[in-house]
Amino acid sequence: MLAIATPRLDLIAATAEVARADVADRAAFARLLGATIPDSWPIEVMKDAQEPVARALERGEAPLGFSMWYVVEDGILRGVIGCYGAPDSEGEVTVGYGIVPEAENRGLATEALRGLVGWLRATGRVRAVRATTFESHTASVRILEKNEFVCVGISPDDAEAPDSDRRERGRLMIWRREIRDRVDIGR
Repeated sequence: MLAIATPRLDLIAATAEVARADVADRAAFARLLGATIPDSWPIEVMKDAQEPVARALERGEAPLGFSMWYVVEDGILRGVIGCYGAPDSEGEVTVGYGIVPEAENRGLATEALRGLVGWLRATGRVRAVRATTFESHTASVRILEKNEFVCVGISPDDAEAPDSDRRERGRLMIWRREIRDRVDIGR
């Protein structure tokens, strides 16, 4: 298994087998992940994503590490972080993350993102990392700021967000972080 260790966390890259168990067999998922699965799993952002992620991994649509990573703390699943596929032709990837409600506000997403960005840098394939969040989602904004992301504008996807989302959460903003090391995206 591909894993990233941070001071408090283990990030475990999803494989087709683990992602399929996440969808279909909670006991097998816990055994394969080597972690206790809390009752709050899956988190809201994962409910509609679990099956598509499992299918994509089963079809080999993303290289290992450029999909989902499970965030584990002290043997307990705390959330998920990951990429929406391999780097594009410019060497950019888009990331997203979410933490179970009972573990929020403890810096876990900040630490997980720092670990993932470090791994992305080490691949030698990534020039920049993007993320999106609504402007009034202050916790997510702080996570990005702590990881040296800079807001670069309004996402084109903002136009598709329902008016109710924009009223409650503001505009959908794009955040970006340059990877400062020399990157050879031809690998």
